[in-house]
Amino acid sequence: MTDLKLDFISKYRTPFMGLAIFWIFFYHTGIELPVLRELFSLGWIGVDIFFFISGFGLCASLTKDNSVKGFFKRRFKRIIPTWWIVLAVMAIFGFCLELRNFPSSPIDFFYWFTGIGWWTANCNFEWYIPTLLLFYLFSPLLARMSVKSLCVIALVSATVAILLGGGILRLFDHIYMSYSRIPVFISGFAAYKFQRSKTCVSSKLWIPVCFFGLIWFGAGMFVKTYNVTFGLTIARVAIPMFIIPMLALIAIIFSKISFINSLMSFLGLISLEVYLLHINHEFSHSVETMYLSVVDNSLIKLTWFAIVVTTAWMLHNLMQKTSQLFGND
Repeated sequence: MTDLKLDFISKYRTPFMGLAIFWIFFYHTGIELPVLRELFSLGWIGVDIFFFISGFGLCASLTKDNSVKGFFKRRFKRIIPTWWIVLAVMAIFGFCLELRNFPSSPIDFFYWFTGIGWWTANCNFEWYIPTLLLFYLFSPLLARMSVKSLCVIALVSATVAILLGGGILRLFDHIYMSYSRIPVFISGFAAYKFQRSKTCVSSKLWIPVCFFGLIWFGAGMFVKTYNVTFGLTIARVAIPMFIIPMLALIAIIFSKISFINSLMSFLGLISLEVYLLHINHEFSHSVETMYLSVVDNSLIKLTWFAIVVTTAWMLHNLMQKTSQLFGND
């Protein structure tokens, strides 16, 4: 076993995002095939990869340009226009198809387009973007912290998440998917600082930490069979302990198989759009039901994936051209 250099995270950042969205997509749709069924049942880890890579990328951005105003402007341009376009289209579909959990009043639209609905348990589209936007607010502060401080905060946030996930203050149960991701997001900042300082992660450190993390993760999955919220919270706060070795192994695959690297790089570029276009399960199920009569059931998930990826690519290009039209300053 060797020490870990973290340069591979920057090199394969986009393919990692592509793998994450691929894993997430088929976690949501399901694959009824041996081995693959079990593999994609853990697809929610793809979200943790997203948060880790986001933390890493945000720290890099803020380190290279510490302008807080510029940081928020760049984040706004990348996330909000695409998010609002998808929200608007989905709201129209929801109205036309008379779907239940879609906006039908002015206050619903407020909750819908601001993401506040996630935090208040009112009308909301999804949870990832509202969570990421909240994490953005603290990113300039996190980027200024030392690795030691980041590790302490990650440990404290993991402890608090476990306490909340265990049933203390049940008021926060509905947002457990957000607070259980704080440690992995912060660990992305720490990882970038390690890479920037050219510091290797010693095998004497990462091997026992990874081993303990996997045991902790397994314990969480066991608890999940009795208490979903508590079990998943335990499992998620364990992911920062083994995510870097896990990504290192995946990076080896990317380096050896160019086709997989290229495919995941493509998916990584449109990962935001793919996520938004498929994440509302009520919408996805309604669309799938409409063409189920003309598509063989065994192919419907692959067909839906192809439709979502194609639409995501078109939307991504549209937003790129729109951004160029209005300037990139």
